[in-house]
Amino acid sequence: MALIFFLACLGLTGFPTTPTFFISEDLLFAHIKEDQNLLAFFVSMSFVVDGLSIIRVYARIFFGPHVKTYHEVAYHSS
Repeated sequence: MALIFFLACLGLTGFPTTPTFFISEDLLFAHIKEDQNLLAFFVSMSFVVDGLSIIRVYARIFFGPHVKTYHEVAYHSS
């Protein structure tokens, strides 16, 4: 189940080996003109944040509870 969910997470993030990469990310970057640097920056940052957040969801679900010895509970900001 974890493997199937991980593959689904990679598909959602637009990992380069999945069809979503060629359909979404490649098409979006192909239509950004050379003089639109700010738009390219924001699109690429949104892909980075999207990937980090989805993999973080995967880690929270399948890697088990928070286990640290130097404090007893997980901080809400982490």
